[in-house]
Amino acid sequence: MPHIRYLNQRRNNLLHHLLCLALFCCPSMVFGQNLKQVIDYHVHIFSDALLNNLKQEKYGANFITGDPNQYTDIEQIISQNPVKKLVLISTAYGFRLNRIDPDQEIRLVLAEHNRLSTIADKHPDQIYPFYGIHPLRPYALEAIKRCHQILHFTGIKLHFNASQVDFRKAEHIDRLKQIFAYTGEHQIPTLIHFSNHRSDFGEKEVMQFFHDVLDPAVQQTIIFAHMGGGGWITERSIITIESILSQIESSIGNAHEIYFELSGIIHEKWGHKSEVSDYQKNILIKRIGMDKILFGSDYPVANSASYLKSLQHRLKLTAKEMKQISQRDIFSKR
Repeated sequence: MPHIRYLNQRRNNLLHHLLCLALFCCPSMVFGQNLKQVIDYHVHIFSDALLNNLKQEKYGANFITGDPNQYTDIEQIISQNPVKKLVLISTAYGFRLNRIDPDQEIRLVLAEHNRLSTIADKHPDQIYPFYGIHPLRPYALEAIKRCHQILHFTGIKLHFNASQVDFRKAEHIDRLKQIFAYTGEHQIPTLIHFSNHRSDFGEKEVMQFFHDVLDPAVQQTIIFAHMGGGGWITERSIITIESILSQIESSIGNAHEIYFELSGIIHEKWGHKSEVSDYQKNILIKRIGMDKILFGSDYPVANSASYLKSLQHRLKLTAKEMKQISQRDIFSKR
């Protein structure tokens, strides 16, 4: 009847208006998610020294653009990501070693860690500080002990691609084994960009990580950045993820507390010719299990609010699923 259609139209208009208010007039709300309840597990901060070092490389010059404060200034980073807690990553492993004096390397790395400590002390209620370290450098273990015993950081960020970690080299396995022996003994969480520089990276490396690097008798907390892939989800990424899940489901891997965070799995600006569909990514998230999924934006690639919108819109995740993913705080009881 006409009057019923009119009332339905009025109701739809009102719902649309309320949605617009939530999205555009209330920046602390994203698809019904209160940003002040969100934990973002992947936010980078750069020092001026690191930023200038990266800009000397072609890829850095292309991608590091605009106001440098968006990369270096913690107040601006917090304003861009007004969430409950940030896992703030100091990216000391990022220095291009061919661009610095070898005698200055340790000084630069320690300066990155000291700067993160100062920032974390200033914002103790907003930041979980994670320090980046190049695991193959001769000073790595001593730097890790310093960050744990003196600076009291929450966790470590390792980047197997940037550090050129190769599981087919025995000396690399030995280095990693020493590091994970220490993190396991002291229950230090580790955020890992797992995929490395090899095009055939996959099941073999997963097996080596769980069998040759980790001690199955010592529980580790491990977060696989980018859902275990390298920034895009491809068929090869799925092989890696399925291999990790097989280890988790076995007696070898089930002793560990393992999570997958979602940064970098969708991009609005860049694509990959081998990337799987958003529908396949949704299925993969369900396969992993919602209890093992964490939210991460990979700022400055995206900020928390924009990436939350993209995840829900493109992966068709429900409001309940988004709340479960974005509000899980695995460090709150530590």
